[in-house]
Amino acid sequence: MKKLLVLIVLLVAALALSGPAALQAQMRYKEAPMLSGLVRQGKLPPVEQRLPEKPLVWNLPDVMEQEDGIGKYGGTLRTAHQFEPVAIATIGLVRVAANRKDYYPDIAESWEWGPNWKSITFKLRKGMKWSDGYPFTADDIAFWYNEIIRSKYIKSPMPAPGMNSITDKIIKVDDYTLRFEFAQPNPQFFDKGRGFAGGEVSSLYHTAAHYMKQFHPDYNPKAGVSAEQQFKDLQDMLAFPRYLEDPNRPVLWAWKVAEYKMGQFLRMERNPYFWVVDREGNQLPYIDYVECAMLQDKDTEVIKLKILAGEIDWERRRGLIIDLPLYRENESKAGIDVVLTIKPEGSQQGIKFNPGHPDPDVRAMIEVADFRRALSIAIDRRVIQETGYLGLGKVGHGFSPPGVYSSEIDGAWAQHDPDRASKMLDSIGLNKRDGEGYRLLPNGKKFTFTLLFMPGWHAGHNETAEVATEGWRKVGIRAIAKPVDSRLLNATLWDSRQYEAWIDPWVGGLESQNLAYGTGLIRWANLQKQWWNNRNLPADKRPGIEPKGSLVKLLELEDTALSTADPNEMQRAIDEHRRVMSDQMWVIGIVQDLPHLLIVKKNLRNVWGRKKPIILGAGDEDYWPRSWYFDR
Repeated sequence: MKKLLVLIVLLVAALALSGPAALQAQMRYKEAPMLSGLVRQGKLPPVEQRLPEKPLVWNLPDVMEQEDGIGKYGGTLRTAHQFEPVAIATIGLVRVAANRKDYYPDIAESWEWGPNWKSITFKLRKGMKWSDGYPFTADDIAFWYNEIIRSKYIKSPMPAPGMNSITDKIIKVDDYTLRFEFAQPNPQFFDKGRGFAGGEVSSLYHTAAHYMKQFHPDYNPKAGVSAEQQFKDLQDMLAFPRYLEDPNRPVLWAWKVAEYKMGQFLRMERNPYFWVVDREGNQLPYIDYVECAMLQDKDTEVIKLKILAGEIDWERRRGLIIDLPLYRENESKAGIDVVLTIKPEGSQQGIKFNPGHPDPDVRAMIEVADFRRALSIAIDRRVIQETGYLGLGKVGHGFSPPGVYSSEIDGAWAQHDPDRASKMLDSIGLNKRDGEGYRLLPNGKKFTFTLLFMPGWHAGHNETAEVATEGWRKVGIRAIAKPVDSRLLNATLWDSRQYEAWIDPWVGGLESQNLAYGTGLIRWANLQKQWWNNRNLPADKRPGIEPKGSLVKLLELEDTALSTADPNEMQRAIDEHRRVMSDQMWVIGIVQDLPHLLIVKKNLRNVWGRKKPIILGAGDEDYWPRSWYFDR
């Protein structure tokens, strides 16, 4: 008997050590009651036939450390902001761990790097399916990349997460194997592409080839419509929120769209073919439905009232720091927990100049470093800190990693000094003024400095727009803060370029992600970044604008940091990038080291950040609602 017990103990230990593969081999899969009923009615195949041969087992160390345990099926998750479904929908080939450094399998079963970090080969999950039951294979990714992202019907390829879509390739090896080939070494591919994630980052996971081909001119041309126009219509269908309009569109997310009314309502229901199970074999997600009021940043007060009325189960965007005392006071009444997590960003609200301005006279002014420095010290950040952040955090640019403050790096050109700013503007040739007292360009031309902002886009956004432009007017710059919605902002940033600066919600952040999303040129000098990435192409094939001056140095440092596998070399390049940014002031930070508020219903479980503060908030890949459940 003792020998038998020892054998059993050894077997259990071996299974535990062998990980998800062993768990998969011994599992008997289970499903939500709403799905088992459909199976009995013959409307769905059994769960074993809906899952891939090797489903992802939600059982890794960071999961176990952060979650409460095995969940319960049922319930409806209520949200308010239109971008919450983006977080809920996010998946990736791989996923970033809670420590924000390691990566684990998600859609991809495994991966292997090629020599010199110039290729990576992914193995997909055999038998994985779209939400309509159709197989998901390498053909779907190849179709998305080769016939949409790199379509012959557009002048230049669209962006793809972590890749240079002009030069890089995705090659189908077999039905479940893909090789990504990079023109340059790309060891930070996962960091740059957030695990090749979905949500706001990629349209891949709602672009099923078998469904979308009906809209593609190469497969189903429309009579009387040019191929270029038909493809443009297809592009529009892939953008947010257009992709929510069609309940028949297959997806890979945990929930699929069931009902949508633009600007009013979204209802999602569980995906019966979702490819993830918990460690006991229960198919995820636990929650049956997701409902969203599809409100926007401008509707902050409405969202706040819904939270206080107990009508919201989850809110990550409109939990503003300024409202922390109000939410704390009403936690019990509203049935909510206010969860404070660590923001992965450096500074909140980054003012980013436009070095691609179409007016050469205005561009020449923006290119002068002392102009940018003067505008930085003309801003009274203390007012923004008090009015937007309850006095929390530190005045600074946030070029350093979260939790780190350097007076030399983060404090450079950050102290309010309007007299010095005015003298600096005089010294660079902006010493003549019009009849209203506003400065003229050196050639005597009037100009208006336009700061674009999206009202309510993260805490302190409105305050930054108001205080910054007020400070600039006081030193003689005719400045206006121009409110725009998300579509107009994107169109202006990347198409018309008719602006002088814009407010991005964050600056700096975690190491290589800092360069990809925080202070990297892709966020504020996209034209120069495009030219640089394709500088080896013939002159007539290079997109964008040739960079010069400090932009060249920054691009060289970005290349080093994002192409080396040596952590010491990467750190040296990032540190030098920070020094150049703090000197040149192409990006102006406001307040750094701020907490991030999550509003969570008290009975909503497995929400990361509640058990202990962790870094959450930069991207939609951080929250993992697939395993949330209601504890009734």
